[in-house]
Amino acid sequence: MVPLINGADRTPQWFIEDVWGQFDDDHTRPGAPPHTVSPKERRRSLQRPVPDGVLTSLLVLGFLNGMREDRRLRRRNETVQEILDVAVEVMAEEGVAALSLAEVARRMGMRPPSLYQYFPSKMAVYDALFERGMRQAVEVLDPYLAMLCEDPRSAITAGQEATITWVMANPVLAQLLYWRPVPGFEPSPRAFEPAVRQLEALRTALQAAVDAGQLAPAAASEEGVALYTVLTSGVISQQLSNEPSPSAGEGRFTRLAQTALDMFFGYFAPEEGEFDDHILQGSRTPAADRPQPVG
Repeated sequence: MVPLINGADRTPQWFIEDVWGQFDDDHTRPGAPPHTVSPKERRRSLQRPVPDGVLTSLLVLGFLNGMREDRRLRRRNETVQEILDVAVEVMAEEGVAALSLAEVARRMGMRPPSLYQYFPSKMAVYDALFERGMRQAVEVLDPYLAMLCEDPRSAITAGQEATITWVMANPVLAQLLYWRPVPGFEPSPRAFEPAVRQLEALRTALQAAVDAGQLAPAAASEEGVALYTVLTSGVISQQLSNEPSPSAGEGRFTRLAQTALDMFFGYFAPEEGEFDDHILQGSRTPAADRPQPVG
C-alpha cells in the first residue's frame, strides 16, 4: 500500500482490512491483513468515522490533482489563444486565404505536428477565428442594448459607430465575418451562433425604434433588417477594400456611415397614424415614394 500523507503509521487495522476487503483480495498473500473481514464486520466498519488525518490526506490528494488538471487546461487554452494571435499576424501579412500553419508553428517555435494537437486543420483555425471575431463583435454591441429603452435611434447610431470602430481595429477578423475570402470555408454552427445573436440584437433594436415611433413597422421586417445590413456592410466593405488603414472616423467611406443610417431612417420614416392601427405593419410605401402634398 502507498502510505498516506498524514498519520499513515496510525491507520487503524480495521480500515486497512476493510479497504482490502472491498476488492475481495486474497488475504493469504504476503502483506495481507491477518484475517478476513466478514460482510457484517465490513458494514459495521463503514459506520465508524474515518480518522481526520486520512480524510485530510485524501482531500489534499484530490485537490492537488484538480489543481494539476486546471493548470494543464489553462496552459492549453493559453497556447490555443497564442496560435490564433499568430495566425492573425500571418494573415495580416500574407492575406487571409494564405494562412500557413507551418509558418504559424515556426513563429511559435514548435514543430508543425505539435500544432495539430490543438487544431486538426487550417479550416479549424479559420473556424476558431470566426467565432472569436463574432463574439467580440457581439460584445461591442452589449453596452448599447441597454440604451434602447431611452432613445433607440441614438442607441442604434452608437452601436453602429462602435461596430465600425471594431472593424477598423480588426480588419483580418472583419474579412472573415463580412467577406468570403477563404474558398471552401463555412463556419461551424458553434462559430456561427454569435452571428445569430448579433442579428437578433439588430432586430430587437429596430423593433424598439418602431415601438418608439421612430421607424415604421416595416423597418423591423426581414426586408428592413436586410436593408440595414446592406448599408452597414457596404460601408465596411468599401472602406476595407480601398482604405484599410484609417481609423473609423477618418475613413473616406466610414465617414458616410451616419449618412447611410439617416437614409435608412428616412426610407422607413413612419407615416401619420401608422402606429394607431398598424395597418401597414410588415408592408408599407417608402417615404421617398409617397405622394407629396401639392403647394
